[in-house]
Amino acid sequence: MAVQLFKILTGEFVISEVSKESETEITLKNPTLILLQQVPGNDQPQAYFAPFIPFSEAEKVTLKVSSIVAVTAPDEQLEKQYNKMYSPIVIANVLPGA
Repeated sequence: MAVQLFKILTGEFVISEVSKESETEITLKNPTLILLQQVPGNDQPQAYFAPFIPFSEAEKVTLKVSSIVAVTAPDEQLEKQYNKMYSPIVIANVLPGA
């Protein structure tokens, strides 16, 4: 599944894998909001991730296609951060027995 970046009608940006698509609906797997915050001393805003629907344990969310303003591929750094968050692989900082 490819990771896509969505802008929805509310103005929010969502990064997610697309699980299923139809003419009227799209099902997103692990949808995550991207929040932007200006950091003092930095010209570029900092991106933070937040749950798309807080307090939900659902892995998948279905949206109406009419609620999506734009879809594009995320930049490489953003996609890597997203994949790291949902990857089942955990990288150890220290090797066992070392």
